[in-house]
Amino acid sequence: MILAALALAAQLANPGFERGLDGWQVEAHRGIRAYPADNRHDVVRQSAEGEAYVTMGWRARSAAPPGAGGRLFQRIDARRYRGRTIRVSAQARAPGFAHRNGSLIVSAGAANARALIAASEHWRRHGVTVRVPRDARTIEIAFQVEGTQAELAVDDVRLRILR
Repeated sequence: MILAALALAAQLANPGFERGLDGWQVEAHRGIRAYPADNRHDVVRQSAEGEAYVTMGWRARSAAPPGAGGRLFQRIDARRYRGRTIRVSAQARAPGFAHRNGSLIVSAGAANARALIAASEHWRRHGVTVRVPRDARTIEIAFQVEGTQAELAVDDVRLRILR
């Protein structure tokens, strides 16, 4: 039983962002960017776990234009999770969100779940639960920001099989 659980362990690449954005992709409106951060150089914004995390947000002095947004995401093969219920969670903080929330979004075939990440100076774990359809090909784990002047920081992404 334990070996079966280990065989089904998450196949997320770089879940703690210790290797920067390796394994993750970024789609963003011009002016919104994702970049690795390191608590060795930024004492105030320490990571939730380990020495690194990733930050995504609007990095201009003026307000983001209408419809501006960005996604940081990773797709994994769904075969080993088909028919199972999974929980995806991450540590996140969003200091000073001005207009909207950030989101953790998990999509597996036709199944989708979203957790809003509200403004907070402190790291908090946010998560969603999804039943992976038997015909799902991929699972996409995404962090999204929209129309904001603030930043969304993410660390310690976890994928667990619940049943």
